[in-house]
Amino acid sequence: METRRTLTLLFALAALAAWWVGPHAPVYWDSFGYVTQSITGRVGGLLLGRPTFILASHALARAWRALGGSVWTIEPLLRVCWLLVSAGAAPLTALVARELGVSTRAAWWAGLCVALSPAVAHTSDAVLTDGSSMTVVVLSLWLAVRAARRERVAEMFAAGCALGIAAGFREQCAAYGVALWALAWFTKRRAAMMAASLAGATLTLGAPVAWLVTHQPGYLDTIHAWFRAMAHERTDHSYGARDFAIYLGWLVSLGPLALVAALWGWTRVPTARTKVFLAVCLPAALQLAALGLYQALSVAPRYLLPAGPCALALPARPALDRWGPSRRRTAWLAALLVVPALVAGPLLRWRQGPLLAALDRLPAMLDRVPRDAVVVTGQVCPALVYLRELTRLAGTSPPLAPRWTQVCPGWRWPENLAQRLDSERANGRVVVLDLRAEVWPGLRGDRYLREVRS
Repeated sequence: METRRTLTLLFALAALAAWWVGPHAPVYWDSFGYVTQSITGRVGGLLLGRPTFILASHALARAWRALGGSVWTIEPLLRVCWLLVSAGAAPLTALVARELGVSTRAAWWAGLCVALSPAVAHTSDAVLTDGSSMTVVVLSLWLAVRAARRERVAEMFAAGCALGIAAGFREQCAAYGVALWALAWFTKRRAAMMAASLAGATLTLGAPVAWLVTHQPGYLDTIHAWFRAMAHERTDHSYGARDFAIYLGWLVSLGPLALVAALWGWTRVPTARTKVFLAVCLPAALQLAALGLYQALSVAPRYLLPAGPCALALPARPALDRWGPSRRRTAWLAALLVVPALVAGPLLRWRQGPLLAALDRLPAMLDRVPRDAVVVTGQVCPALVYLRELTRLAGTSPPLAPRWTQVCPGWRWPENLAQRLDSERANGRVVVLDLRAEVWPGLRGDRYLREVRS
């Protein structure tokens, strides 16, 4: 009963932290596309297209519309639903810790590190795959540790199924198959256990992909387009010292105390070198380190989330348990976990205020734009696509629906912007340039804005 109350409290704290820190609006670039795809049911654009996430969201959107809900209210509906899924990562992390043989108190610390992480909280309050895939990855690892400890092939198959779902949410999660195989390797029935995990993952990831290949025309073309876009991204944005500094800042945003305690745990605690602990946590730590070289990481820390529970929270719990032998010291440690989340809420709302204001003004500004105009804008560009598609899906008659063509920063930015816009003007199109500095944030945004102004 005590464990059940602890898990419920961890879930509630994670949901409350997401509500406090989150923007309560779609500020992440990918959120706009995910919501639109959830309504249309069309998958594609990012590697496999996050097929399981989009199809699950599409089922929610269809059910909502069948009940009479408007397309304009689907985004908050999906945001709340996926927030609740993301909040499940905290209690599941505590369950994994318990399966690793630690005390309820130490498992509580591991769950708190996830529940009160500022980066996890902010990302959870968005229609994104990062928080939800984190939850399903931890679920898979919990099932796998139980299966290995009990030598049960059926439970390892269930762990593989969960991992396949996580990879269908975010393809990089497939890397945690290494953890499942490592756990299976330590059992007496290693061949059957490894085969079961692979079969489960293949089933739950392969089924939606196979359905899309056979039912959605052009699905494979979106995968090829993604590889071409990534190659362009690597050549267009070089990696430098500033990117690595941002990566270090994102590590801190996962939780300052958790980061310090995890470093202490990895280097000073003997249990961090047991084979089961390494099987669960080392793949996550290696992925967390490898992401430091990802050239697009400067956008947000959300890419680090799936690795956070096993790379930081689980290694941090013995240090936190040891550092808090008394009630007074425990209270201080708890405060050090709570304060970053408390501060992150108002700080992030202040930082994102100009962008949120720009998003709020966008519909009124677009009312004055010709319906077939070419619009060049920055961080609000996906909102332009989102508003165009939702206006169409809401039932506006086709002659009156907007047909804006957007020119967005990133993969599809033209190599010669002036030539592209001159061509559009020669074809009789109206070209609209968004020169507001607040919608071109960061050094990359400054570069794009200088090109637009020229």
